[in-house]
Amino acid sequence: MASAAEPTAEGSQSAFEREIDKIGWHDGFEITVDKVTAKPDDATTTLDFDLNYKNLVGVSHTPTDKAYLEVDGAVVKLSFDSPEIAGGGQASGTATASLKTSSDAPDVDDVVDSVVLVYGQADQNQTRIPLAEHDSVESIEPRGIPAGMTFGTDMEITLDEAFLWPSYQTGEKDKHEVWVKIHAHCGRCSTGGFSDVNPGDFELTGPDGQSSRGDKRGGFISENVSSINKIEGEWIVFVMDEPTPGAYTFLWENSNPAKPAQASTQITL
Repeated sequence: MASAAEPTAEGSQSAFEREIDKIGWHDGFEITVDKVTAKPDDATTTLDFDLNYKNLVGVSHTPTDKAYLEVDGAVVKLSFDSPEIAGGGQASGTATASLKTSSDAPDVDDVVDSVVLVYGQADQNQTRIPLAEHDSVESIEPRGIPAGMTFGTDMEITLDEAFLWPSYQTGEKDKHEVWVKIHAHCGRCSTGGFSDVNPGDFELTGPDGQSSRGDKRGGFISENVSSINKIEGEWIVFVMDEPTPGAYTFLWENSNPAKPAQASTQITL
């Protein structure tokens, strides 16, 4: 629970700390704003953020620095110090910004209350984390999708994990991503296996007929699947409009027409 800012030392130029403890989600991370420290100095106030990141997917990456502060309608740039975080891992980071203030001794409570931490631009799905105690976070929480099924004979595929969350790509406001982690190995290897298995070989079709081919944004490019090669824990990403609840068909189809093969199962969103 947020608490009122308190001086850490005496005097008008003292630093103030406030526990924020608010959570938002963006770009595959659960982001917690743990604390903000405000340091007034003449006509500026420096804000130092203590952040915690939980990587929700099995791909190592660094939390985005495409974020800013919104202060009474104005944009203020942030400088981030964020580590690369292992898939499924958790780590701390920091961010710093400098705000112009109207007096040498601003009311630091009011300064902090005026700040909103914003991830994403106006044409993207945004996450907005206000520092004011009673203002609510605007963010869409990722949702786990039941998975774990194994299917297929020519190529045996296991759906290990699956998540649904907003797209955070530019120009994809109101779009969503379905991330599906797969393992695959050769089933009937008498066929010689399958070359260049890639995200575009996978398709997800909803109960409303909406269909999407796999996207490479999950980090998986391609792999040969044979008696000696397999796919181990790669993410297939499907981009779609607001998903209609219900059963979705997950389909793999070999892209080589000389060797037709396919396998399908259903997942429920």
